[in-house]
Order: sequence, then C-alpha cells, then structure tokens
Amino acid sequence: MLTWKWGNTVTDRLFFDPRPSSDEPRSEVGHPCCLVGDGRDVSHQSRKNRFTSPVRLLSDVLTTLRNHGQAVRKPLVRDDLWEIAFECGGHGVVDWDIPSGRVFISPSFLQMLGYDKSDIVGTHQEWVAHLHSDDREGVVAALNRLLDGEQDSLDTMCRVRCKDGRYRWVADRIKIVSRDTDGRPTRLVGTRTDITAAKESEEQARALLGEKELLLSEVHHRVKNNMAAIAGLIALHVDTANDSTDARVLRDLQRRLCSMCTLYERLHQSGDSRSVSLSAYLTDVVAAVADTFANGSEVTVDTHFTTCTVDSRAAFPLGLIVNELLTNSFKHAFPSDTTGRITVSLERDDQGRALLTHRDDGVGMVEGGAHATGRGFGMTLVRELADQLGARVTVNAANGTTVQVTLPRHVVITANSVEPGEPCPEET
Repeated sequence: MLTWKWGNTVTDRLFFDPRPSSDEPRSEVGHPCCLVGDGRDVSHQSRKNRFTSPVRLLSDVLTTLRNHGQAVRKPLVRDDLWEIAFECGGHGVVDWDIPSGRVFISPSFLQMLGYDKSDIVGTHQEWVAHLHSDDREGVVAALNRLLDGEQDSLDTMCRVRCKDGRYRWVADRIKIVSRDTDGRPTRLVGTRTDITAAKESEEQARALLGEKELLLSEVHHRVKNNMAAIAGLIALHVDTANDSTDARVLRDLQRRLCSMCTLYERLHQSGDSRSVSLSAYLTDVVAAVADTFANGSEVTVDTHFTTCTVDSRAAFPLGLIVNELLTNSFKHAFPSDTTGRITVSLERDDQGRALLTHRDDGVGMVEGGAHATGRGFGMTLVRELADQLGARVTVNAANGTTVQVTLPRHVVITANSVEPGEPCPEET
C-alpha cells in the first residue's frame, strides 16, 4: 500500500522515511523500493520526477492502480462458473469417451469419495467395479440400453465404494451428446450427485413408519378382542333376557359389534391401517349377519362385489350400512317359513362413483310403517352413516325392496388414503 504526505512535493513514505522497516521492500543494492499494485518498481520514476514533476508521479501510480483493479475485476470464464456451481451443489461431472473407454470424473467429486487423481485410472471398467454388487447388474443393463439406442438419457441411483471401503449413494443423470456416422453413441456426459443424506433420511422415515404400522396393528388387534368380549357378554344377556324386545335389541347390538370386529380383524391381518379390501370385508360382514339368521331361514344371500380398496375410515360406516340393511331384510321382508333372495352388490358407474346396492324380493315395505318411511332405527342409522361419507341413499319398494347407496368418487381408492366426507354430486 502507498501512503502519501502533502507538502512542497509528493513523497513516498517507503523510501523517504528516515527509519525504514526491515520488512519494507528494497532493491538488490539495498535501496528502498516503491512497489505499486501490480508489483512493478516505480522507484526510479519517483526519484527522477519527485522534485520536478509530482503530478507525473501521481499519474503513473494511479494508472498502475487502475490497471491492477481491472485485472482483479476480470470476470470468470463460463467454464469456471459452471464448475463452481456444480461443486457448490454437491455434483460431479462425468464425461465418457466411448471409443477410448476413458471416463473423466471431476476432481471435486473424487475428493468427496476420498480419492485422489492418482488413485483412479479413469476407465469405464474401473468405475463399474466400484459399484455395489447389488446395484452393478442394474446399472450395467441401463447403460447397455443407452448404448444400444433404446433411450437418449439415463437416470439411475446406485452405491459407489469410497476409498475407505464405505459406500455412498449417488444419482447419475447421463445424456448422449455425440454419435458417429452410423448413429452409435460416441460420448456421454452427465452429472453425479451425492444423495447419501437423502437416502439415510428415507430409510429412517421408512423404519419409523414400520414401527407405527406395527403399533397400529397391535392396537387394532386389542380393540377387536375387547369388542369380541363385549359381544360375548351381550350374548349371555340375550340368553337370559325375559322380554323378547330386550333380546331383539341386544342381538342387533351384538351384530353391529361383530361387523366392527370384522373390520379390525381385517386391518390386523393386512398390516395396513390406512386401507382395506372392501370386497373381502363386506363378504365377511354379509356372512356373519346371515349366520345369525340361519336357523329356520330359507333366504339365500348373493354377493357381487367389484374388487377395490377403500380408506379404513370409510370402511366402518360401509360395514355398518350393509349390516343394517341385511338385518332389516331378514327381520321384515320375509315372514316365517318364506323363501327368498337377498343380493348385495358393489359396482362402479360410468361417472366413477361406487354404487352399493341391497335388493331383496320379499314382501316389500308395509305402507305407513316405520321401516317403509325410513323413520325406524335401522334406516335412520343407514342415512346417518351415509351422510358421514357424503353419500346419497335412495329406496325403491317396487317388487321387494331396493336400497342404493351412491358413494362419492373419493371413497374408493387405489393408493393413498383420502379424507371421507366430500359430498356426492347430484345425478344428471
């Protein structure tokens, strides 16, 4: 740095200070030097002009400083910017010259794996050898598809061995950038990104999710056992009830508990607390209800269920709806010693909605009765449960009784769980 004193002349402290410091720059013969920003010695210019032309000296120094500042501010070339950007993002550059078999990996990525340039020969075969044995076959197959022209780019994840023997996860994104006259790839360029941290977080999340599913499965199992115990106690009271009305109410309660127990058992067996196979669940519910009316009944129950999966929160009300409709038909549609048929079906309409249909060929609803008007407890419960799902209930009493529950589109799912309660759109 240059410091200045203003007086009769412009002087430089470096060689006019009577007490020069030992770390001050000096010439080969020991005279103090005046070095400016770009390293040039301007002492001779200063000596020559220090008394005759101070303005000349100042001009030379300022010019030198200006030139030095322009050199410092010279922008990075584009290649330098790309290299810095890749390094900051944890990426490495891959450049594979196919005819020679040479593979270039950017030094920053080699350092990330613990290697020096001298550790790596830089051939395709060498890098394949560094892949984890479980990933090698899949990566080689994907590269062969790229080389055979089946695709123009490649996205893959694999584990690469570090110098210390550990493995790190990398994501490769490679693209063909040149071909020969026959259209065969001659050069591949891409990026390698270290995704080890993301993979480790994913594994931790998967482990936590597994623990949660195990806990929920155990909870479902215990709830099912508790409900079964309550149903057993109710059955004991049914056997000792003196009043027929009380016995009937207790049996209805027992059937409802059994339908819920069936769902908990399904969830426990499947290991998935979020969804359940509706066709399998409703088949079990129908069989359980029909079994309670089997003694002395000549009624046949048929089921036709489209295979589908529903949110477990929607399965509860659906199971109870089927339970109530079956119970109503067995109790009201067929007088003693009357044969008949009940059909329960689940299908999808052309608008993607699920249609749960319960049909019997019994005597139909009695005019003005609570069962006919829907004011009885069973039909009231059916409508309340349908409202929870955003479903619509229609009743047709011609030629027996047909009850159709139109479910909104979101109730039947194939993957992620959904929130029940979306209103069912009006029919067009």
